Amino acid sequence: MHTFFAFILIFLASSLSGCGEIPHTPHKNRPNPWPNLPHDSQDVAGIAQLPHSPQFVEIPRESFVQVIRNLDPSLNEMETKIWLQNLRETKAQLEKHARSTNPKFKSALKDNSQLEQTINQLDLLLGCLGKKIALNDCLLRHFSGVLLPGKKTWGDVLTTGYYLPLIKASKNLKAPYTRPLYKLPESEKLRLHSRHEIDVAGVLRKKNLELAYVRPIDAYVLHLQGSGILEFEESARIFLAHAGNNGRDYVSLGKLLQEKKSLETMSWPWLEDYFSSLPEKELNEFLALNPRYIFFQEKKFDGGPPTTLGTKATAHKTIAVDVNTVPLGSVGIICNYLNEEKLNSNDNAQNGLCQLVIAQDTGGGIKTSGRIDMYLGEGKKAQQEAGILRRQQFMLWLLPKSLEKISP
Repeated sequence: MHTFFAFILIFLASSLSGCGEIPHTPHKNRPNPWPNLPHDSQDVAGIAQLPHSPQFVEIPRESFVQVIRNLDPSLNEMETKIWLQNLRETKAQLEKHARSTNPKFKSALKDNSQLEQTINQLDLLLGCLGKKIALNDCLLRHFSGVLLPGKKTWGDVLTTGYYLPLIKASKNLKAPYTRPLYKLPESEKLRLHSRHEIDVAGVLRKKNLELAYVRPIDAYVLHLQGSGILEFEESARIFLAHAGNNGRDYVSLGKLLQEKKSLETMSWPWLEDYFSSLPEKELNEFLALNPRYIFFQEKKFDGGPPTTLGTKATAHKTIAVDVNTVPLGSVGIICNYLNEEKLNSNDNAQNGLCQLVIAQDTGGGIKTSGRIDMYLGEGKKAQQEAGILRRQQFMLWLLPKSLEKISP
């Protein structure tokens, strides 16, 4: 599955001045998203891959103001309730992990002092949403904006989407449901087999590990998304959640095809048509080029798939990040790129250009601070949106000016 503030707060005094002079010349292949923003830096991609990199830069105040002004002009009552619930769940999970010794979170949260700072930061946001003044005014009063390294520029991220699929399934092996979905084996030796060994050679067959059977292409979707709802012919439904993987590296089949076919863009509808055109044996061999294998567990569905942090994923709010660069619990703002002429005009079409998001999840293909994956919801509509969502966007992360709580 699919506390940045923490290391920002620790490194702010010493590291911000140590980032060096950041040129303000926009990258030639990308429009300048906001006036006066820092851009190209030497070896920025390398910096982004350093574990817990303290490398970041605070954007000028006037640029932060422009970003906040381009948030949705107001949160309606329903959206406010969703955000309040989301932030409370996030805070509760962070507090739970602060008391835990689970090594899964040690790499992301590092220590309890950083975790406490992130929890205090969430208190600030909860205070903003609980006040009667506009959220935008509250954010401007209590926060600053900082950028992490992207692929080529500061704050530049590649955004893709994931969703909760609804998949037709069978409890028994029968056409077209020929691909088993397995629960996590108790034997560590069995867990380490590659996808080819599991799906093509069948090393896990007849070991009482099958949860259900689906079409091979749907199994690919489920492994890619990490969880899903299975619908059986007798109208029964079960929810399958991520239970673990075989420890192998993730290989993007879409990227392999894009390079093989010399395609400029890749979408799920195209990929689905291509997979459907292959004979089953050839399809199985191709799918096995991604050696990572996902195991599942049946769980109660509680309104949304569980995230790595332990919260329920919220459509268009939850994002998956690389916890080596963006710790869980971080809250950011993501924006589309645009021309400066439009930004500085009074064009009302800019409303909703930016949106708040929160880092609650992880994903096998999400590496470095220049990559995020947004949860888009469940079902066909979310699948269609995820199938075409692949774009470069601009992202900043909120940095509290102080850790004092806001009075309700």
